Amino acid sequence: SPKSIPTTPSELIHNSFEFTDTNIQQDELQPIIIEIEEEKKKIIQNEAIQTGSVKLNIFLIYIRSCKLIMITLISLFFSLTIFATLSTNIWLSKWTDEVKVINITNTKSSRTSQIYYMNIYSILGIIQGFLAFAMQLSQKLAGYIAGRQLHGIILIGILHAPMSFFDTTPIGRIINRFSKDIDSVDSALPNAFSQALTTLITVIATLIILTYGSWFAIIEFIPLAFLFIYIQRIYISSSRQLRRLDSVTRSLIFANFSETIQGLSSIRAYHAQQRFIDLSDKYMDRNQSCNLASSVSNRWLGFHLEMIANLLTLLIAITAVFMRNYLTAGTVGLMITYALQITHSFNMLVRTSSDIETNIVSVERINEYGQLTPEAPWEIPLTKPSPRWPTNGNIQNLSLRYRENLQVVVKDFSINIQSGEKIGIIGRTGSGKSSLCLSLFRMIEPTNGTIIIDDVDICLIGLHDLRSKITIIPQDAIIFAGTVRFNIDPFSNYSDIEIWTVLELVHLKERIHMMENGLLHLLAEGGQNMSAGERQLLCLARALLRKSKIFIFDEATAATDMETDRLIQQTIRLRFKHATVLTIAHRLHTILDSTKILVLSNGSLQEYDEPIRLAANPNSSFVKLLRGANIHPSDIKSIASF
Repeated sequence: SPKSIPTTPSELIHNSFEFTDTNIQQDELQPIIIEIEEEKKKIIQNEAIQTGSVKLNIFLIYIRSCKLIMITLISLFFSLTIFATLSTNIWLSKWTDEVKVINITNTKSSRTSQIYYMNIYSILGIIQGFLAFAMQLSQKLAGYIAGRQLHGIILIGILHAPMSFFDTTPIGRIINRFSKDIDSVDSALPNAFSQALTTLITVIATLIILTYGSWFAIIEFIPLAFLFIYIQRIYISSSRQLRRLDSVTRSLIFANFSETIQGLSSIRAYHAQQRFIDLSDKYMDRNQSCNLASSVSNRWLGFHLEMIANLLTLLIAITAVFMRNYLTAGTVGLMITYALQITHSFNMLVRTSSDIETNIVSVERINEYGQLTPEAPWEIPLTKPSPRWPTNGNIQNLSLRYRENLQVVVKDFSINIQSGEKIGIIGRTGSGKSSLCLSLFRMIEPTNGTIIIDDVDICLIGLHDLRSKITIIPQDAIIFAGTVRFNIDPFSNYSDIEIWTVLELVHLKERIHMMENGLLHLLAEGGQNMSAGERQLLCLARALLRKSKIFIFDEATAATDMETDRLIQQTIRLRFKHATVLTIAHRLHTILDSTKILVLSNGSLQEYDEPIRLAANPNSSFVKLLRGANIHPSDIKSIASF
């Protein structure tokens, strides 16, 4: 068999000699290579599904999450509970034998002896109950601690994940891990461990008592134990993989539900309700097929375990009959009692141990997100920029791609931007305008080249130091569920007077005044109780309040009417007079008075100069775009700054 499955085209070609006996030619491999390459270029990647047994490392991660002191306490109380259980049952056996003597003699001392046995048995029972309670309490605390630790692992992993991860991962997958998988870690997994330990105590005590009654019982048990293990391994391999499939198919349900809610107005507008209902039904059927298969496998396990356990009970009863002359009545009674219990005990032990390995898959999935390659460090003390940073910028030979194996979206790009310059960035859809701006925030890391601001390579400083100094107003306004004040000043760094001032500058003051609670008016998630233009204006107010030295407007007024757009442009010219402004233009007239115009095409720099100079060349790309917008080049006036 081949050593491994090739994951890249080069490996596939390199390993093709292994298949020469099947007469596979190089040209026959080409479609497979193309398919692999196309799979890598998909924006949304298929969710990875692990196969085989859960690695020991995953169990160790959960154990470490429980903390060493809790594991020590659980082990201690577990051992003491076994000892107390054995002591209680053996004492009961002796008491049973003593009752036979008491019934024969019926003396005062015999009755005193009976009280003595009863008192000791009561004390042992109380101790056993206390130890069992202490063990259960330790398990619950350990599960609580582990749940918090693992939630922290996945939360940090998601918060520090690069933007490329969110581009390729549907929100439903993330929701599924934070809901179903975290729920399994919080409840199902601790309960499985608790039941497994409790059942294991019963099984160990049962085996010791059966061996104590007759060493021959151990000979009967050994082959049946191997049969139990064999059945368990067959079951767990299916159960574990069904849990993984259940998690993956559940992610599709969450993703489809989230997308349906977000696009509900479009779905109704195009009368596509039935299509999405059918899609939801299909995803539900896939998930339920996994649950049905899981239920069937559980029934298969239960049937076989019952058969084996009943066989063991029969053998123990036969042993007791043949060895009746060597066993006391109490010992025989104890053996038969526990032989009858062994059916349930072994059944539960196999089930709970299987439940542990099935639910530990959630830890595996949480750890997968915890091990995501993180963004660059938040802060780097050795390269922390000065408080006055930034002013001047320089981009040299910059190339960008969103992900490995994808095409370069910005190619060999070089410009210089002086402090206070107003740069208008134009180009057709897909020309690389937004990608260039995202690179300034290191949302996309450069493939080649450098971005230098005030002689500081932005790739050498912390992300917080970089992103806190630059303000962007994106195409899609970001509004959080909360008050108007929270959305403008989330960290409460500014006074109400300052907030009202910026609201007036963006012409939202009257609108907010009309709201019921003013600045304390609650906004819906995504700003659904505001118009698209109002959401964009609110983001502009947020930007004005920060007073950054570098501002980026990514088609910020595309959703506003012409009059509002004109008022916003006046505000930008007045308030950002001394700041460096990069404007991605949706309406060309908004950037005609920029210091310089940057024209992009297919990720390459086409033109970069003053508008008046570019307009003077009738063959320039800038002039062609102007004509497409019904603007005559002669209408442009030379304006060096705002």
